[in-house]
Amino acid sequence: MALLDETTPTDSAFVKVYAAMIREIKAKCNELEGLITGSLNYEAKIVSDLVYVVSEFDYFILGDATLGQALYILPDPADLRIGIEFKVKKLDEGPNAIILRGYNGSLIDNQAEIEIALPNEVVRYVSDGTKLWTV
Repeated sequence: MALLDETTPTDSAFVKVYAAMIREIKAKCNELEGLITGSLNYEAKIVSDLVYVVSEFDYFILGDATLGQALYILPDPADLRIGIEFKVKKLDEGPNAIILRGYNGSLIDNQAEIEIALPNEVVRYVSDGTKLWTV
């Protein structure tokens, strides 16, 4: 038998409590989904530093290389949750590139560095626990 059917008054206290519980469950599911995928509703971070050490909480970086070529040192994949995804987007339209380099020699797609050279170019990468991979 369903908790709610056509005989349940829609203005009853039961319905209001039930609806509040459903909203709370949906919010918790969305929060857990964010934890699983690594997209925790953090705001995008604008970075204009020429050298920037990316933290495990920098899920979406908007990079500005107006002042010169920028170097972003990515987190050690061994310190990251497997499957966590990060994004870096080059905002400026200038000729300077953003270089992504693995921490302490860790590799990105079996390379020491990845270059983001084009305006609005986005690089997404994930950790497998030993390396970073673009996706």
